[in-house]
Amino acid sequence: MSVFDKPSRRNRIGYRFERRDRAEPIIDALYKVVADARKNAGKRGYGSQESEVLDHIDQIVTDLYAAWFSDSSLYVGYSRGSAAFRKSGSYKGQLNEDIFLHVIDSLAVAGYIENHEQDAGFKDTSSRMRCTPKLALLIEGARLNWASVITPPSKHVLVLKGQKDKKTGNRKVISIDEGDDPQIPVMIDNLTVINEKLSRTLINIAVTDDEQAEINKRLRNDPENLALDFTQRHLYRVFVNNNWDEGGRFYGGWWQGVPSEYRHHIRIQGKMTVEWDYSAIHPSILYAQKGLPRPSDAYDIPGWDRTIQVDKEVTLRDVIKKAFNQLINSKPVTKPKSRWRTLAPDFKPEPEPKNWSDMKKHQKAAYLRKVFKGITGKDYSDLLQDIIDHHEPIADVFFTQSWGRMQKLDSDIAEAVMVDLYEQGIVVLPIHDSFIVRRGFEGYLKSAMNRAYQKYVAAIPGMKSDRQEMTFDEWILPEGETGILTGTEVMEIGLAEVIKRKLYFARDGQWKSVWGSIGWD
Repeated sequence: MSVFDKPSRRNRIGYRFERRDRAEPIIDALYKVVADARKNAGKRGYGSQESEVLDHIDQIVTDLYAAWFSDSSLYVGYSRGSAAFRKSGSYKGQLNEDIFLHVIDSLAVAGYIENHEQDAGFKDTSSRMRCTPKLALLIEGARLNWASVITPPSKHVLVLKGQKDKKTGNRKVISIDEGDDPQIPVMIDNLTVINEKLSRTLINIAVTDDEQAEINKRLRNDPENLALDFTQRHLYRVFVNNNWDEGGRFYGGWWQGVPSEYRHHIRIQGKMTVEWDYSAIHPSILYAQKGLPRPSDAYDIPGWDRTIQVDKEVTLRDVIKKAFNQLINSKPVTKPKSRWRTLAPDFKPEPEPKNWSDMKKHQKAAYLRKVFKGITGKDYSDLLQDIIDHHEPIADVFFTQSWGRMQKLDSDIAEAVMVDLYEQGIVVLPIHDSFIVRRGFEGYLKSAMNRAYQKYVAAIPGMKSDRQEMTFDEWILPEGETGILTGTEVMEIGLAEVIKRKLYFARDGQWKSVWGSIGWD
């Protein structure tokens, strides 16, 4: 397999090491390597550009180390083409082309970076680089680690994207100005406060090392994550369709990529957590806007067994939920039933066809509909019709492309929940319309969720918890045994659990070595 076919994530701009007293000697040493390489090439020193070069080194090595800590096999993709640094390129105004590429090339020659340049003009994949053990040892030898990696709290907090490209399905990022919309300064201020506190709060997950490996294996199929990256404590909002009133959901936190069955292991400041979410928030809002009571379960469609497993991770209820949103977001031209063949159930086929990546959109839709029928015995169009019939009181919202506006509403509610709790000194982690807090703060969370919902929707929200209680037996007693344990037996079991979770306890220690405590006061 070519290096360009191996898992990689895009390079991230703006990362810094927080402990400057520890970071600056490293950056200075690497600057000497870069400056000497320039001198050996017969060029002058950097002169007034020295601070800019130091900044580039800081960003490059911090980003590479963050990727290395999450998974040492993970590559970081980056652009070498001049277009990326000019006009509307992704690096425009943030990176200097000559400095950026010289730093990478110089540190690669010196053995600090493993670098692979892609052929010029090759469109499918970018160049690749990754941290080497030599660079990781240099960083960790200075008592720096994942906990010291942060993003400036107000940097890159708002992302505005255009319409989907008809061919690729991608959205182009649009440059923004704070004066573009009166909402922008307020959203930036709110996220700055939230990010400042998140960056200084220990957020960990108490899974075993084997469970962490399993999570990372599953994340390999998610191009937005690829592996748990505990440096990702910086939230940002993404708006779509070149419109500040569409989208706006929060992204960026590593906890958002954790599969739902593992989320109860998340720890905030060393404490166990609980997750609460709004029940079927979009259908509930739509019914409330009609002055109607919300359904007890909007995704319980008569004639459909919600418990059917579509794949290892997805049930039919998950498919129904996505189908409901699909109907909301479909174009008016799709309303005639003859056009529904273009709509497909949203799940990953297992096994995935060998030519899946080469199949066109309509071919994938036809394939998924066939798989869906094989699993359920019914056509996907039957499900769409049954959803429309079941939700007849709000049927006029289907095929109106209003999902983006619904997302803006639920993201504003989420923002209000977080602002409310952070003002009370309570750390809350958002996952779209659900929230994680330390156990004991459930009452504060539910009150904040209720206030935020009623601020934007004139109705009482439905809320539920996925809290999973763990009994004494589950934590302590070996399988198949009952009775009273001796102190020695309890210590042995406790030690065994510590050994299983070496990575979790190591992260706790690494955090305290940088920050000295487990969270902001």
